[in-house]
Amino acid sequence: MLKINLLIIFILVLFLSFLLPFKDTKKLNYSFMSMSHTNIVKGIGIILIVIHHIGQVYAIHLTDQIGPLGVFLFLAASGYGINESFKKRGLDHYLIKRIKKVFVPYWVLMIFLIGIFMISDFPGILEIAQQLLMIHLFTGFYWFLQLIAVWYIAFFVTGLLIQNSAIRTTLLFAAGILITWFNLDNQLFSFQIFSFPFGVLISNYKEWFQKRLFNKPVILVLMLAIGIAEVLLLRNPTFDSHYLTAFNFIAMQVIFNFSFGMFLLFISYI
Repeated sequence: MLKINLLIIFILVLFLSFLLPFKDTKKLNYSFMSMSHTNIVKGIGIILIVIHHIGQVYAIHLTDQIGPLGVFLFLAASGYGINESFKKRGLDHYLIKRIKKVFVPYWVLMIFLIGIFMISDFPGILEIAQQLLMIHLFTGFYWFLQLIAVWYIAFFVTGLLIQNSAIRTTLLFAAGILITWFNLDNQLFSFQIFSFPFGVLISNYKEWFQKRLFNKPVILVLMLAIGIAEVLLLRNPTFDSHYLTAFNFIAMQVIFNFSFGMFLLFISYI
């Protein structure tokens, strides 16, 4: 019980310390899915991921679903931002920007780690190449970089070949299904089947989301209720999730991500 209380206090402190500086949103040109809003969404996602990992350390299973939700928010905000940039500048310097922002820091770290491992046990050339290309990782902690790399490539290919935004977005959702199909055993990937393309979808239909969805509190309350109901179901001691198929379990987490994720998007906007 003490661990749970400490976790609750930690969550409250994190949220207050993060959200209070943004109280006067008018001065920040704060609007729906503006840069300020998406930065807050990413920040909330990071906080949820930190809480999830703290819960893992102390075996607090109440935080099990919070981590995937945080990744969902971060990926959705990333998909939105990349598509907004694409609408303004196309694919100019797209790969160069992604490589500089994400992969160069990773490569620097990997070269450093490989140098340390060489002191005791020299890794083969193939293993070094696999590390640098994210095919095989020293640690599973970098799985997110593998996933975001797949989405960056998928977005680049669809942006290069398809001009119609609706078709391009549909193909990204289809890519999410394929990613899950080939990674059914990897729930970290499967839980994020539609996270990135959902952000792209919001970018392409932002006005509709803002006027038809996020301005209707009833819908957002419904999203919150769905998320809470799912948590109560999964945490019910009489419910045995082992009877769920892999697809059903993935579907439940995806629904949780969308329901709570949309609610948090709304809360961070108002």
